[in-house]
Amino acid sequence: MLPFLRSAFTRDHVFRGLKVALGASAAILIAGLMGLSYSGTAGIVTVLSILGTKRETLVLAGVRLVSFAVALGVAALSYGLLGFTLAGFAVYLFLFAVICYALNWSHSVSMMSVLVLHFLTEQSMAPAALLNEALLLLTGAACGVAVNLHLHSDEERVQKLLQQIDARMRRALVLLTRAEDAEADELLSALEGDIRTAGVLAFANANNRLFSRSYGDIRLLDMRAQQRKVLVQLRAEIKKIPRMPPQGKAVAAFTRRMAEELGKPDGAGELLRALNALLEDMRAQSLPATRAEFEARALLYAVLLRLGDFLRLRRQYDAETEAAAALSRGTARRQRRPRSR
Repeated sequence: MLPFLRSAFTRDHVFRGLKVALGASAAILIAGLMGLSYSGTAGIVTVLSILGTKRETLVLAGVRLVSFAVALGVAALSYGLLGFTLAGFAVYLFLFAVICYALNWSHSVSMMSVLVLHFLTEQSMAPAALLNEALLLLTGAACGVAVNLHLHSDEERVQKLLQQIDARMRRALVLLTRAEDAEADELLSALEGDIRTAGVLAFANANNRLFSRSYGDIRLLDMRAQQRKVLVQLRAEIKKIPRMPPQGKAVAAFTRRMAEELGKPDGAGELLRALNALLEDMRAQSLPATRAEFEARALLYAVLLRLGDFLRLRRQYDAETEAAAALSRGTARRQRRPRSR
């Protein structure tokens, strides 16, 4: 039981719970000071408005304002036709729910329906009642946004994870050709978790920047994830080789070189040329004498081809990164260029 409690009550969970409690309490207090009816509803709006990142919270707040206007229109129609009755509220709920599900606003159904239910309780949609509900929504949404404005990008943790991912991938490349070495398999398994964790953090970082969203880390992690899949496939191929042929030494030396130059700018192109030279050298060698040697060399040749896939993923990433940087530089120059009168 205690280990479960330790995992459940992490610092992040406690902080998020405190954030929700303080935000909701502030909304209820503000709504009460403004003299609004049903002030507790403002706290519920705050709770339902707090999401994981700044951008998500702001986008949701905008959607809520639009859906509130739609809810008022539907409520005016249903209450106008059927009066402030249960039937009138049921018709409103049916129509509004259909609209929300069609527009992917399902998160607005419960919140707006609570506000519209107040009209049934008051038996009125007079301007004062409309203003009361609008202020409840604005107060709750504003407190939700304010609570999340403190969020900052956790760049340092992402960079540490990226360094750890590169270190493990280098080590895995060094051990790649050792079929009996279980450490490579452990490293590749650990890499999967590291890449997933770093991806979640990198995406949150991008969404916590309101004015400049950068997806550079996400693109890098996507490339590393694809490279890891290639290495997993390579390990499976290498394990099929019963006995490493003499050419295995050259392949091992090449993977060690790849490990040393893993993060080198524009290194993929040079390594691909070296790989092609190694492939040509293997083709020029005398044919294998036995069936077992033939199969081992064929598998080793396939391993080299897959290493080429690994390097081409890096070369494609470098090209896309350079293209994005060139586009950014061009946009910046156009913005700085003085307008002709």
